[in-house]
Amino acid sequence: MSQHKYTRSRIIITLAAGCLALAQPAKAQSFSINYDNLSFFEEPLAIDVAGFTLSYNQLYDLPVTFDFENDSEDVSPNTVFEVKVERQLPNALTIGGAYSGVFDDGSDEEYEDAWAGFIGGVWGTVFGGEVTGLVREDTRRFRSVGNAELTFDDFIGAANDTGLAYRGQYSAFVVTAAGDDDGRYDVGVSYNRPSKFIDHRVTARYVQGDFNTANGLGVVKTRGAGLVGEIIYGSLLVDVGLGY
Repeated sequence: MSQHKYTRSRIIITLAAGCLALAQPAKAQSFSINYDNLSFFEEPLAIDVAGFTLSYNQLYDLPVTFDFENDSEDVSPNTVFEVKVERQLPNALTIGGAYSGVFDDGSDEEYEDAWAGFIGGVWGTVFGGEVTGLVREDTRRFRSVGNAELTFDDFIGAANDTGLAYRGQYSAFVVTAAGDDDGRYDVGVSYNRPSKFIDHRVTARYVQGDFNTANGLGVVKTRGAGLVGEIIYGSLLVDVGLGY
């Protein structure tokens, strides 16, 4: 996110169009706790271990900068991985856990990770751990492939990383909610339905969180709301995000 000081509310509009030819399989994953801007574009490898399904996915990114004037170069490798284990019990409940890690050689914090446990049934899925980012993942614009991130594409205030979350699907609607132990919360709903040759998706999100200002004022309470509209025609995707 931008480090500029915010003294008033802003209305942010982001527009994007992209190709889904390689990225489409990522939407088929049940859930992901990879909140980095490096996004997976293939389904994970999976094996059976003692009745549990163990899956693993990893993506490498190797940016190289050349300075021809000084005859030097800079290599800053980074990678993101995610491992998940899950099993469906005889009573039709599904239990599991996930762990995700990000290594970025060019970042101040070279390694960051996230973890989660979950249990799900016909009523939906309950998550625990570093899961408050799930609402954004369900309502955000479609992820880019590779190391790309738009400015102003999220709110400056958020809940703590660690908390509880719920996701449930009701017909064409998916409802996601998350909160932490300090009362900050994030809720969202998405609607997705095909219409003849066009697939369209609409999402809405509301978040109440905290933001640690850089001007010495300390922590301030924030509220944010956002809408996303998305149209898919063949391999072409166009989406629009509006946030306040």
